[in-house]
Amino acid sequence: MRALSLVLILVPILLATGCPQYELTGKNATAIARVERTDGELAATAAIPYPEPIIFDGSQSYVGNNDQVASHFTWTWYNVPEESGFTIGGSEGFDDPGNERATVVPTALGTYMASLVAEGDTGGMSTNLAVATAFAVNLQGLEFRLTWDTDTTDMDLHVVNGASLQGAYWTDNDCYFGNPTPDWGMPGEGVDNPTFIADNDTGYGPESINIQNPADGTYAVAAAFHNDWDTGVTAVPEVSVYVDGVEIHSFAGSQLQMGGVQFLGTFTWPDAVGANDGSLFTHQQLGGPPYNEPL
Repeated sequence: MRALSLVLILVPILLATGCPQYELTGKNATAIARVERTDGELAATAAIPYPEPIIFDGSQSYVGNNDQVASHFTWTWYNVPEESGFTIGGSEGFDDPGNERATVVPTALGTYMASLVAEGDTGGMSTNLAVATAFAVNLQGLEFRLTWDTDTTDMDLHVVNGASLQGAYWTDNDCYFGNPTPDWGMPGEGVDNPTFIADNDTGYGPESINIQNPADGTYAVAAAFHNDWDTGVTAVPEVSVYVDGVEIHSFAGSQLQMGGVQFLGTFTWPDAVGANDGSLFTHQQLGGPPYNEPL
């Protein structure tokens, strides 16, 4: 009780004598960019069925030590599909790029990454990198979707036109980030070709390959551990197969190290039958170029 009385006496004395008083909260804003998932939840990344609108949300941005909400917003493009017609650094397509919630109708399949700058009523513009990512995916037809269990890692999805990786990996018959839109079906007929949707190089995925109207045949599915970003960690891949948005098969992988490739199995169309494999290779054993960052 004596200590409390002393504090009550000293505080007004210190204030009255001009003793320095320090702000406990800063004035700079912190931008937090999110995208609204199909279930209404906000997330840093989300798959949105093409061509449904993508809703970017900055309502979780704040000023100071989270004691004030941000009130001014600027949305620009951090990355967009080349076919979208939008420009990195621009605000084309946003219905209201100055609002905390901005909607975009995607003009092409692919990855839409929106960058947010937030500010408070009295200034203090945010300087942190705030990016939300939406994958505009075609949920009709056949989709192969890769996820993995380790952050700060780069795993790559490969779908081969044929039943084997041997002789086809890293060729025109392999759909992956380096060959995102190969012409596999009828020449010049786009709906029977695969489209690589997203190259996620920081962990967990997803990466997706879609075929709207797949040609009859067998497709080989593989996951390659592209980069551990000098962490030395391992990662376990999993590829889920969807038909018209419904998951009908899953390929479960095993622990991979950087440079490892796992042949997860095959998927036959139109029978829609998956057969798991699990064979392990290295990137160079399958004919890939020297595996070193950056590849």
